[in-house]
Formats: sequence, structure tokens, C-alpha cells
Amino acid sequence: MQPLLKDDTQVYKQLVEDDSFKRFVGDMVYAITNPRHALGYAG
Repeated sequence: MQPLLKDDTQVYKQLVEDDSFKRFVGDMVYAITNPRHALGYAG
């Protein structure tokens, strides 16, 4: 359990401290959850 918690803590720390990583995660979540984006919808 300890290694899993350590991994989650490192990801959270990177998310809070690194703006480019935060943007990457946000863009990835958007791409996964937006059906128009996932289908390549142009407009």
C-alpha cells in the first residue's frame, strides 16, 4: 500500500508544482471525455 500512496503523492505534487504537466493532464482528460474531440469532430 505504501508504494501506491507514494506514487499518488508524487503525481499530485507534480500536478500542483508543474504548470506544463497540469496543462497536459487537463488536455488529456478533455480529449478522453469530450466525444466530439475523440471522433475528430471539426465543428
